[in-house]
Order: sequence, then C-alpha cells, then structure tokens
Amino acid sequence: MNSVILSFLSSSGLEKRLRRCDRCLSEADYVVKLCSSTEISRNIEKLIADFEQQSSEWKLPVEISYKDKDQSIYFKLNRPLVFKQTIEKVLLEGVKYGKLCSSKESESTMVCVPSLTFEKLSMTVDQLRSILLSLHVASLLQWNGYNVHIWEPAYGASAAFSASQMCSLFSYPPNTLVAHTEVEEAYNTLAQSSYVIAVTNAQTSDNKQPRLAIDLKSVLHNTVEALGDADVDDYDKQLCKYYIDAENKQVMEYLCAVNDFSKLCDDENKRGRIVNVTSKRIIFQQQQMCLAGYLISPNILQNIVGVGLVRDAHYEGSNIALKAEHFYKKYREHVLSAHVIKYGDQVHNEGWKHQIETMTKAVITWQLLDTSCESEVKLNMSESSGKSWSGSFVMYNLARLKTLSDHFNQAVSKGTYPGLPVLSDIDLTTLTDEEEWKIMFLFVMDFPELVKSCLESFQQGQGKLFMKIQTHRIARFLTQMCRVLSSYYRRVRILRESKPHLLPVMHARLYLMKSVEQVLENGLHLLNIEPLNQV
Repeated sequence: MNSVILSFLSSSGLEKRLRRCDRCLSEADYVVKLCSSTEISRNIEKLIADFEQQSSEWKLPVEISYKDKDQSIYFKLNRPLVFKQTIEKVLLEGVKYGKLCSSKESESTMVCVPSLTFEKLSMTVDQLRSILLSLHVASLLQWNGYNVHIWEPAYGASAAFSASQMCSLFSYPPNTLVAHTEVEEAYNTLAQSSYVIAVTNAQTSDNKQPRLAIDLKSVLHNTVEALGDADVDDYDKQLCKYYIDAENKQVMEYLCAVNDFSKLCDDENKRGRIVNVTSKRIIFQQQQMCLAGYLISPNILQNIVGVGLVRDAHYEGSNIALKAEHFYKKYREHVLSAHVIKYGDQVHNEGWKHQIETMTKAVITWQLLDTSCESEVKLNMSESSGKSWSGSFVMYNLARLKTLSDHFNQAVSKGTYPGLPVLSDIDLTTLTDEEEWKIMFLFVMDFPELVKSCLESFQQGQGKLFMKIQTHRIARFLTQMCRVLSSYYRRVRILRESKPHLLPVMHARLYLMKSVEQVLENGLHLLNIEPLNQV
C-alpha cells in the first residue's frame, strides 16, 4: 500500500515527504508534511480530490484528510481489510511470505564463507561473526530472488569445530558449492597471465612448482575498462606484488572455487558475481585474492562485504582477537544457568541438549548480527547485559505463540471451544486494540518490505568493490516486534471463556497470532536459526 500512495504522490513531487506514523497510529497510518501556506492553498484541494477519485478504484480503500494546524496530509488505511488481506497472504504463502520470486535468473551469485587460515586454525570471534554473516547474506540474497551458491573452504568452520559443540552454529543449505578444480589447473591458468611471473630460487626443487608473483598495480592500471573506474578506485593503493605458492592451500582452494564457479556460470549461460564476507582484519589480503581471482576468471564480478571487528567491552583499547571457543562456552553457561533457575537440574539431561544449543545459537547470533555489519561489536559477556538476551527473548515469544495454538487445539478436541472458522467467516472489525494494529501494520504487513530493504544499498552499488548489506535489520525487527507482542500478550487475554459473544474476537486474535508466528519463523530462518516448538 505504501508503494501505491507513493506512486500517486510522485505526480505532485511529494513522494519523498511520505512518512509512516509509527508513534501516532491512532490518528493515521501515513503523513505528508507540507512546507508553506502557498503550497498548501495551491495544491491541497485538487490533490485530495484526485486522490479520492483514484483510490476509489483500489482494492484497499484509503481515507485522506488534511489538518491545517500542522500543515499535514494524513492517510488512513481500512484496517479490517488490511487485517484480512495480509493474514490471508501470510497463511497462503507460509514459509515463503516475504520471499521474492527469482528475479535475477540471468545472474548467479557465490557467497564465500570465510576461511580460517589467515591466522592459526583456531577460530576467533571476528571470524565467527564473518561466518554467521556470510550465511545470513546468502539467505537475504536468496529471499530477494538471487540464484545463490555457497562455498565453504576446507579450512572453514566445519573443519575447525567438527568435534565441538560449536558445529551446531553452522547449518549449510543444500546448494553448497564443492570445488572440483585441481590445484594444478588453477595454478597453470594463473601462470599463463601476462601479469604473472614465475619466481625461482636455489631452494626450489625439481618437483616443486615455482612461486608466482602477480603485479597487482599493473592489473589495476590496465583493467579499468573491465573492472570499472569506481571498482578500481576502491582497491587499496598499497597493492603491489602478490606472491602465491601452489602449496598455499587457502589461496589455491579459493582460486579453484572461482574457476569452478566460472564454469558453472558458463554452463548456465549466466553472469557471475562472488560476494566475499570478510573481516576488516584481513580486508587487504582479500583484495589480493579478488584480483588473483580476476586473472583466473575475468568475467566474474568480485564484491567485498566488510565486517567490523569484535572487541571485549571491558578492554577498550585492546586489539586482541577474542577466541570463539571461549565466547561460545561463556554464553552456553549463561543459557544453561538461566534454564536451571527456571526449570531445575533436569535441564542437565540429554533431552534438554537441543534446546540449550539452539538458545545459545540465538543469543550469539543476536550479539554478533544486531549491529550493522561494517561496525564494531563491543561484547559484554556478563549475564546482566540486556542485549545478550534478545535472541532468547524472540525464541521465547515464538514458542509462546506455538503453545497458545496447542492449548486452543487441545481445548477444541475436548469440546471446550468450537473449531476455528475459516478466515472468510472471521469478523476482523473486532480487532480494535491499537497494539493489534501496531503488530499488523508495523510488522506483519511490513515484513516483505523489510527483507527487500536489506539489499537496497547492495543493488544500488553495482560496479563497486565494497558493498553494503543491512544485515542488522532482521534481528532488530524481530526484537522490536517481540517487544510489542510481549506487551500485548501480557495485557490481553486471547483464550477466553467459551461464550458466544466472546468467540468472534478470540477467533480474530488467533488468526492475527498465526500471522505473527509465521513472520517470526521466517525471520529466524533468515538468520539460520531453527525455531523451537516450546521453551
């Protein structure tokens, strides 16, 4: 509906002034503030008349009004119809609600999960954040219609934590790309480039391939037309010589993946793009690898999504890389302690393990993804930190909705309530509580737009090396949604006495909660978190 109003306002040049009335929904849903009395007297009457004429043909009627005291035009939606159409859409699309049909069929995208071998094979929290972000970026791209492949290096998260509880943090989708190119093939392709020379020395044995030196300055200077001016300008000015050995497994594995992805794009007759989600600690090395990848396959566009560092809030000036294993164990202890307080020592039993692990993943995901990806994260690993528990707060609210649905179904089976009527028989005019409209208008209805907005900067930045993706928006949206939901749930009793005059509003609220439950589930899937049926 926002886009329809914007389209109308564009003819008057007022589209940029349209704002959502987040804090005063009782008055209206959208507002346009005008600038001057001259503009008002000249435009307002005709604008309102034109709007009323056009909107009368829309599927969803919109009221328009003007208030002279604040020189603003207000738009108010037909709330019962919004409830009906949105709930119907959510229930029809289910797990696909908010997901665009594939609109980028001419392009394939490979998201690279960061390797661990720039440092020792011991994961840092920086790397953990980059890995979780890379999986989230892949999900956002898929939900926005991109054809996505994921590449995880052999020296990745699974390798480092195959025997650790932390492996539960990483769940890779089925379209993970496995490199088939032999190292020798990638090495030989690189060696044939005019920008590469073989470097031999006295220590080079007969059966050992010589070291390769890439003249990166010349690559950038001579490929402006291919890479684009903006892209070339993004590269670090200190890039010079880049030395590669065939024995450097990390680099060669990456080049093999680039080669494989290029062949895949050729077979599918699609353009190719590689998205490297990279910690700012190693952004220089990633640029070197991108240019080496360009020599392997000049037709593949390379992008970098920079990831801010993670620091301990208690050691402000420290540049020490925090160890992920310690970080994970610390938060798992917090989650376990909270469960012991609430449920007793039974939580140490094997049957509780899955819930503890899933809640730990949610807590960690919120800690690392609730901040914009290019910004620093300052960790406060104390139990009292409010932000630490945002993930578990969302999980709890979703589980509460599932329990509500179970209780209703059990009551129906016992004959306490009649079954839930079909949506077309529900009286949605009974949803008159302002928080019910807030939940619908600001969250359920807005979810598809939110998913699209995460990639606005990415789609506008074509031709740039460094790309921005608003990865923090999903986690923040779910937290804000659950705050409103929690307030509403504490105040309003949804399952009421089985009296005829109380059933219509109960049924309407149950449908609203069904749509909320689906949005929360879809949001968690975007964050690669498995929802819990109960907590």
